[in-house]
Formats: sequence, structure tokens, C-alpha cells
Amino acid sequence: MQELEHIKTKQLTEHIESSILELGEKFINPKYKYAFFATEGSVKCYLYHLIARNKEFLQDLEYTTDEGERIMTWRLHSELATFDKIKSKCGHFDLCITNSDKDFNERAKDNLACIEIEWVSNLEDSYNELKSVLNKLSNPKNEVENGYLIIINDDKGFTARDLAILRRLKEKYDEIKFFIFDAIKHAKYQF
Repeated sequence: MQELEHIKTKQLTEHIESSILELGEKFINPKYKYAFFATEGSVKCYLYHLIARNKEFLQDLEYTTDEGERIMTWRLHSELATFDKIKSKCGHFDLCITNSDKDFNERAKDNLACIEIEWVSNLEDSYNELKSVLNKLSNPKNEVENGYLIIINDDKGFTARDLAILRRLKEKYDEIKFFIFDAIKHAKYQF
């Protein structure tokens, strides 16, 4: 049973990543950019739509809490609260996919995938916010199995220096996957 669930989990993460890449293709295409993506919220809504096309993400799912209570939910959530407090307040993930594998594999983390979307106009101004988001995704208390950071820009484009800074940041947070979509240069980067 565990092997089947592992295969299913791999298929789900592949669907998440292909959905992120499809979002990026639309975001960097000038034909769609202003019609679809006026705000970070519209980017998040469109990604939710892309992920939800796979019905596995919206099927009823029985989940066991740490207290042993069995509740009904589904995998895909928007604005799901983090387990660990951030500056004494409850944080949230832009999108989160709960892990049904938890019932079959006690080593599994509660969150199969958590996605953060950051609209960055000026990397220098946004650097500390990006680090905060990366800390949230990599915090062991938040039990994130697969963390994704989507960085979007439609203002000035990313310079070679910006990309070098982001690559160095990625080295510090190796477990997080970075997707960078630059609408000005019609470019996408993944590392």
C-alpha cells in the first residue's frame, strides 16, 4: 500500500510542478499578461485553478489530526495556516496541499506541498521578505515536504545581478524549488 501511495504522491507533485510551469508560460506571454494577472491574488487564483483540474486535489479526504481526530477535508487549500507562529501571529501559505500519505507513512510530513507567490518589482526591496517566506517554507515545525517559491516580475525585469542573488539564496534554501517568471524579458527560470 505504501508503494502505491508513494507513486500517487509523485504524480501529484509532478502535476503541481507542471501547473506552476503552465502558469509561468501564461505570465510571460504578453498576449495574456494584462488580461489574466493584475495582482498577486489573480496569479494565486489561476494557479489554484490549474492544480484543481486534477480531481485528486478536490476529492474528499479523511484526515487524522495529531490528536487522533478524523476529519473530512480535501488536499488543496488557499491561505492555510502555518503550524508555527510568525512574529507571534499565525502565518499562512498562499496554496497548500495536505498529505494523505500521512496515514500510510508516519514519516510523511503533514503538507505534501506549500506554495508561496511573491510579486517582486525590486529585488533589493523584497530581499528580506523573500528570506522570511523561505524561512516559513523550510521551518521544520510547518511540516512542508515540498516547498515552492514562485517569484514574478512585470516591472523592470530581473538583471543578471538579480538572478545571481536569487541563485545564492537558493543555495541557502536548497530544499525549496524556485520558479521565476519575468514578464518584461519573457523569461522563466527554475532552480
